[in-house]
Amino acid sequence: MNLPSAPRDAVTELVLGSSGVAAVFPPRVADAVAGALGSVAPLVAGRAASESVQVRIAADASAGAADTGREVADLLLARFPDADLIRVQVDRIQ
Repeated sequence: MNLPSAPRDAVTELVLGSSGVAAVFPPRVADAVAGALGSVAPLVAGRAASESVQVRIAADASAGAADTGREVADLLLARFPDADLIRVQVDRIQ
């Protein structure tokens, strides 16, 4: 799946460039299977029908997970102002 306005790698780089982000995780197995069927967008994704951007990250413990999540969300909102859904999931604090 392609993002509405940028390649997947460019958005991943944008997220990794955010202070406090230690890693961007690959999709979970269930999400990857569903994504292959077209019902779930894995890792960093967008769908033309309902523009959504979803990321799974690890936050650096020294930066604060909540602050890191907000910063990533703000970056994605700025990059995709017309997105219907921006979801930032902090899966781990390192």
